[in-house]
Amino acid sequence: MRLSSRSGSGSAPPGATTSSDEDSAAIVRSIVALGRGLKMRTVAEGVETERQLAMLRELGCDEFQGYLFARPLDPAAVPALLQAVNLAGRDCP
Repeated sequence: MRLSSRSGSGSAPPGATTSSDEDSAAIVRSIVALGRGLKMRTVAEGVETERQLAMLRELGCDEFQGYLFARPLDPAAVPALLQAVNLAGRDCP
């Protein structure tokens, strides 16, 4: 699920809500509701900004992945990343 603040011909001012944002939020809200109705967890892919993460959390998405958390890694590098996050005493965003 990718949420984007891009509009067709120009860019919106920071913090503005575009009709594309509203459409994306409606789609995500529907998918999350469908998942809950089927007793399934929802995973948002392609999360790149804190704003997207906040919106997805507000809409009730269960899990997230994307560049906001980490760039693609070689499988051998994953344990070191998880250890670094654990040693820092924090969860991923």
